[in-house]
Amino acid sequence: MFGSASEIEQITKSPEVSESDQPQQVSQQLSVFLDTARPGSIGMIDVSPWATDHEIMVKDFYYSATGKKCREIRLLHNIEGLPHEQHLCMNEENEWVPIRCISR
Repeated sequence: MFGSASEIEQITKSPEVSESDQPQQVSQQLSVFLDTARPGSIGMIDVSPWATDHEIMVKDFYYSATGKKCREIRLLHNIEGLPHEQHLCMNEENEWVPIRCISR
């Protein structure tokens, strides 16, 4: 027997990403790099929401379940010294903002 309509709706409408109340827009330098870099490209970023003066590697573009253009990046040298993945998506104003993945 199937679950209730509300249970089925909750399963089929589970979001892929969640945005905070006020997502922080990234710097112009990082925004240009996200727009133009090929997958696997590494760039030195002066300022980002996560750190200053650090290298990032970009992965390919993808689209969220809500149709937003997104990109995954990897911080190559974060505070702990370990690679760290972050995801960013374009908001309604065509600005890159960090998001938090709920599922992959």
